[in-house]
Amino acid sequence: MIILFLIALMQPIFGSSSFLDSRIIGGEVAKVGEVPHVVSLRNTSGIHICGGSLISDVWVLSTVKCAQSTYSIQYGKLNITTENDTESVIRVNHTIVHPEYNPNDTQHDIVLLKLANPIKIDDNVKPANLPPEDEFTWPWSVGTLAGWGRLKVEGEFPKQLQIVNTSVVGWGDCKFNLWKKGNVYQTNICVGGRQEASGQCYADDGGPFTQYGMVVGILSWFVAPPCGARGFPAVYTRVASYRNWIRDNTGI
Repeated sequence: MIILFLIALMQPIFGSSSFLDSRIIGGEVAKVGEVPHVVSLRNTSGIHICGGSLISDVWVLSTVKCAQSTYSIQYGKLNITTENDTESVIRVNHTIVHPEYNPNDTQHDIVLLKLANPIKIDDNVKPANLPPEDEFTWPWSVGTLAGWGRLKVEGEFPKQLQIVNTSVVGWGDCKFNLWKKGNVYQTNICVGGRQEASGQCYADDGGPFTQYGMVVGILSWFVAPPCGARGFPAVYTRVASYRNWIRDNTGI
């Protein structure tokens, strides 16, 4: 789940630099209703480019890089398609980018996408909970990554939604491990990198890191190739740092 147009600029620092090149590494197929808030962001051709999180019947949370090429979302499906399925695909009406986002940096990499129409909420399509403002995410606490990115850098895309459980890395440790690769801010959390071949890959960008039904992070960038390498945690936008901004713009 990564962005093609960023490859030339950011590889290898940003693993999220190729829309057509990624998926969860070392994961398993998600069960129906297991992560009901996860959605697929699609371009004008219906091709999956990134992940996102449903936070209400009309709002989706993702990253700025992903939103720049998003035309529609597909929701409520483990098996995504390129078809324009009117029961699971809906167009994005407009986006709200964080006002402090700088395209030359990775801080404040967060965006709200408003859907053209409300979607029907049920057991398989359900908004995620959001953390309180500035709530702390504990190192070593476990959560779930979910996405349709590649299984490996040169691998194929999965047919079904993949999930993998992994743990949070302390901010200081993360900053030390990635100091030559990119910036890590207090508005980030870091996840994974403790074991080989497990975690995110291209086109997982924008997807959630979920703990107890609560989206605490959205995938911003990671080191690749290779995907899911030991010693290189993925960097997520810390949702708790932007809780008031989300509420101010959505009422949620």
